[in-house]
Amino acid sequence: MNTLGTICIFSEDANLLFEQTIRLKDKKYLVFATSNIYKFVKYARELQPDIMIVDVDASALKDYHVLEYIRHYKRITDKPILLVGKNFDRCYVGIAHYARKPYLTQIIDEIIESYCLGNKKHDVLLLDDCANKDD
Repeated sequence: MNTLGTICIFSEDANLLFEQTIRLKDKKYLVFATSNIYKFVKYARELQPDIMIVDVDASALKDYHVLEYIRHYKRITDKPILLVGKNFDRCYVGIAHYARKPYLTQIIDEIIESYCLGNKKHDVLLLDDCANKDD
């Protein structure tokens, strides 16, 4: 079976997992979805997904330690992460995109397509306001 791309999803919300898995599989993506963060990291390392979707409202993500756990594994640190949630109290290094709940499915689809179908490498311009003033 030809797939358009590989997506790993972590959420403790069973409805979100079910709905997104069915919806994305219908669009011909290979989807691994779990509510277990350790399985999520294990399969992300093995599958090398095009994008990872992480629900920040999950209790396992308390204080976002799981994001550090994900970034600990070198084989998945270069994979884009899409955080979905109701509120974001800060921005985190290594997060490619944020989507607030209730999010628009169209926005999520556009982000997924940019990584899976376009297989785009997104350049980042870092503006450092702490640059040496003498330069």
